[in-house]
Amino acid sequence: MRRSLILASGALLWAQAPTVKLEDPAVISKGSNIFGARCGIGYCHGKEGRAGRGPRLAGRKLDKTYLFTTISNGTGNSAMPAFKAQLSTDEIWSVVAYILSLSGEGAGPAASPASPPAPAAPAKPADPNSGDPEAGRALFFDASNPKNCAACHRFQGRGADVGPDLTAAFSRPPREILRDIIEPGSRLAVESITVVTKSGERITGLEKQETPEFLRLYDTSALPPVLRTIYKDQIEKVTPERHSPMPSDYGRVFTRKQLLDLVSFLKSISLAPGELE
Repeated sequence: MRRSLILASGALLWAQAPTVKLEDPAVISKGSNIFGARCGIGYCHGKEGRAGRGPRLAGRKLDKTYLFTTISNGTGNSAMPAFKAQLSTDEIWSVVAYILSLSGEGAGPAASPASPPAPAAPAKPADPNSGDPEAGRALFFDASNPKNCAACHRFQGRGADVGPDLTAAFSRPPREILRDIIEPGSRLAVESITVVTKSGERITGLEKQETPEFLRLYDTSALPPVLRTIYKDQIEKVTPERHSPMPSDYGRVFTRKQLLDLVSFLKSISLAPGELE
């Protein structure tokens, strides 16, 4: 028993060892993007960790292992969710690196006094047609939104298999991806069906499986879709539908910037200027 406890403790310590260099500016920058999309909103920790409804993180001395564990597992009896199912280990450590940089713990070696820092280049104005892939990733997997993309689609092995897998969307032009988001009925990737039962119930959704005894389909009348099984002796008729089961209001629900972020995430590149028009 003691040997098992020792092995388990060793595995826990190994899992909590940083998998990235916490002082690496690229790691900190990646963590900043994730933090801004997931944690820096007003009802969480606020911009740059300056406090929202959640506690202030900027200027505090925090332990890296404590941060990793809290971000991974969340905290009970609070609004802090567990991110281990949404972020990879490297991504969680990059957020830790960014938070440590806010507290001064993650800063790299100090510059030599004999070598004054070079003057910073003037900041370039933000491109209004450029999307943020990390912000798009956050929107795609946002579990707090019942209409999040991952409720129906998979991307690189994560998400649901109700609709088409979007991992290969990068090969399509940005304009087509955008059109599929805001005008899903313009190109039917999958056809839905309506099942009418002998009791008069109408169920519209996407067929998952059919056997001689029953029909299984994802009921898309509400999101996230529910997988239902209907026995054939209870079915009155089945008719195909010529409209997309995907919600058609994303052009109103999401801002222009959020749409750009989503497309950029699926393409993993920024849109060319004017591509959204």
